[in-house]
Amino acid sequence: TQVSGLRRVTFQIKEGALAVETTAMGLPGSATRLLPNVNLWRRQIGLEDTTQEDLDAALIEVDGRRGHYIRLVGPSDTERPLAMLVVLAGDQDRTWFFKMFGDSELVLREKERFEEFVRSVTFVPAGGDKND
Repeated sequence: TQVSGLRRVTFQIKEGALAVETTAMGLPGSATRLLPNVNLWRRQIGLEDTTQEDLDAALIEVDGRRGHYIRLVGPSDTERPLAMLVVLAGDQDRTWFFKMFGDSELVLREKERFEEFVRSVTFVPAGGDKND
């Protein structure tokens, strides 16, 4: 999969009443305020805040670049248990967000495919080819 520019891609997966959505989006600049966003996401699905040290320990490689990999699984004793997988990777000029969010049972079942998708990404300069 090649991505360039400020493109947003959305995939939806449904299985019976369960649903998840996976998105990919590039934003200008680096993800310098990651911790507040992660803690906001954690609270949205019923989890306590985390620390910068925990974020720095959760890494994945995306096209040769170090990316943060956030795995959030909400409490199972809620009416609709939710989960979120987020990868942020890039450089000082652009940060790519890859996010899978939805019913935790289906997110966890699709986790390996999400990781394969993220690892398959190739960053391409705007209007160019990676080999340029």
